[in-house]
Amino acid sequence: MSRRIFFAQKEQAEFIQRVYKETPAVINEFFQRELDLLRKAVGSARNILEVGCGFGRAVSAIGPNVIYSGIDIGYTYVLEAKHRNQRGNWICGDATKLPFAAHTFDCVFCIQNTLGNMEGIETQVVEECRRVCASNGRIIFSVYSEDSFEVRRLWYDRLIDVSIFGRVWLDQENPRIARSDTGWSSRCFDREEFKKLIGLKEPEITKLDSFLYFYVANLR
Repeated sequence: MSRRIFFAQKEQAEFIQRVYKETPAVINEFFQRELDLLRKAVGSARNILEVGCGFGRAVSAIGPNVIYSGIDIGYTYVLEAKHRNQRGNWICGDATKLPFAAHTFDCVFCIQNTLGNMEGIETQVVEECRRVCASNGRIIFSVYSEDSFEVRRLWYDRLIDVSIFGRVWLDQENPRIARSDTGWSSRCFDREEFKKLIGLKEPEITKLDSFLYFYVANLR
């Protein structure tokens, strides 16, 4: 099953809500630190797009005077985002074919390892993010680091304990990819692999302990 089909399925919205209800405190702390980095990284941007917005988890980090748009492949996610949030333009769409003209936004971001859940289409997604970002704009990504599995396994073990996952394993051909019997998978990256994927010079990369890389780059 492709990543797009998996996350577009209606029942996956409930599945993801259950997954996030079981997030261990240590991982929630990392996610909060990530939002703190995002809040600083958007700078003076006034028209922002989040790719893979889910239920709108990041909108709280975006200033009230900023025009925020979120796009996700799952229609049910978008409906839930509209229900949960008092602001934002919520759009159902494919990250490999963003429904926006070139240079529409002055900041585009994709965080919380959303890119790592887009197995096989990562390069297309990055290219689309760059296309819709202003020529002097900023792009922001975050992904799980190559040494994050021990921390993430706390989450996966909890999901197994409550029967959301049956089992989780590392892919034999690519051990950077964790898979489960639900069809879900999650990929991590090392620093150089991540930089090569995004393909911009002079990025600012912050590593949050052994958990994730947070990447910020200005387009020129």
